[in-house]
Amino acid sequence: MAKESANNAVKQRRAELNLTQQEAARRADVSLATWRRFENNADSADALDGFRADNLQ
Repeated sequence: MAKESANNAVKQRRAELNLTQQEAARRADVSLATWRRFENNADSADALDGFRADNLQ
């Protein structure tokens, strides 16, 4: 359930901002594949691989 909650929180926030995955990835300066991996593994320690510290906000 924790994974589902974290996953939903990332997707929910992206939806609140009215962004597609592609637009969110572009704004975070990561590939679409990296963004999808992040959304699908938001609670995993390695989910943030590929994100620069200044893009994690």
